[in-house]
Amino acid sequence: MRRVKATVRVGGQTLLDHAARPFVSIGARVVVVTGFFAEEVEPVCVAMGAVVARNVAPHRGMASSIRTGLRRVDEDVVFVHPVDCPGVKPVTLQFLLSVLAGFPDVHAAVPLYRGKGGHPVLLDRVARHLMVHRRDLTLRDLLAALGPGVVRVETDDPSVLLDIDTEADARAWISRFNLA
Repeated sequence: MRRVKATVRVGGQTLLDHAARPFVSIGARVVVVTGFFAEEVEPVCVAMGAVVARNVAPHRGMASSIRTGLRRVDEDVVFVHPVDCPGVKPVTLQFLLSVLAGFPDVHAAVPLYRGKGGHPVLLDRVARHLMVHRRDLTLRDLLAALGPGVVRVETDDPSVLLDIDTEADARAWISRFNLA
């Protein structure tokens, strides 16, 4: 995309607004990690009431951004969700929360759609601690390291697989969900 993804307007709202809305609707606190283009994204975060966590080393990759955000939370469970994956259903979020709560030996929940894993990933305190303190781990590595401590749950929500990387992706999403 030629513009900063979080600030791209889709159907009158920013992509960040679309990505955050389902979490807000279930009462979750939204923490947005900024890095590259922080000066453009942070005013949008403030306007929507999100907590800003600036990654001072975004060149280290997505895992460093995840760690930056995880350091700013103290909730028992935390969703990790990219801004370019908007539209997840609130019922999907509630489902992930209930699944994780139902398995005391499980530390992460991953939504699937037709067998393919997506976002958001839900982490408990154990998983969050590992991710923050093991700088060698990516989110994918963390899930692999947790092994049977990860539950993967099938959903009927195709939005868990959505990933808007191009203007064409954004147009297709707008068209599919009548957001124009």
